[in-house]
Amino acid sequence: MLNDQQRLEEAFHVCQEASASGDKEIHVWVAGSRRAGSKIGGWAYRLVIGEDIVHEDAGAIPNITSANRMVLVAVVYGILMAAKRGADSIVVHCACEYICRDGNGGCLRWQQDGWAGVTDSDLWRIVYAIAHEPYRKVGVKVEPRFKVRFEQISSARGNPHFSAARSRSRIAVKSERRRS
Repeated sequence: MLNDQQRLEEAFHVCQEASASGDKEIHVWVAGSRRAGSKIGGWAYRLVIGEDIVHEDAGAIPNITSANRMVLVAVVYGILMAAKRGADSIVVHCACEYICRDGNGGCLRWQQDGWAGVTDSDLWRIVYAIAHEPYRKVGVKVEPRFKVRFEQISSARGNPHFSAARSRSRIAVKSERRRS
């Protein structure tokens, strides 16, 4: 079984090789959790094309500092898997305002400023690299390989995709606690 670092490296390599396959928009629903008093964090994402759930995954990581960090892990995995499936447009749905705001523009500013003082900059650098750097040559023009935008979920209640991702992240934490 691959550890999280190996999974991330494999997915990132696939993303670099991926090419968009037409007008495909993939929605990525992400969630992260960290149980109070525990250092174990959980992450989960769900990929949706139209009405179809095409992929979902979840995991847990020990010694985590925040639930926001777990949401960022889910964002990274979700974007990479959407790219692997040939997305032209990726919409990341997240309950965390700061991740949506900074995913849409903050990481561009941070990159220009050298990432000084950015919390979880290791993960934000990956988000920047996969959401803003991959390019493909189309004729004589160079275009983004795919577009990524973040949308904040105004209410998690009643949203089956977010609820499923949140539940999976919490289950991953419980499973990891049992193993520890």
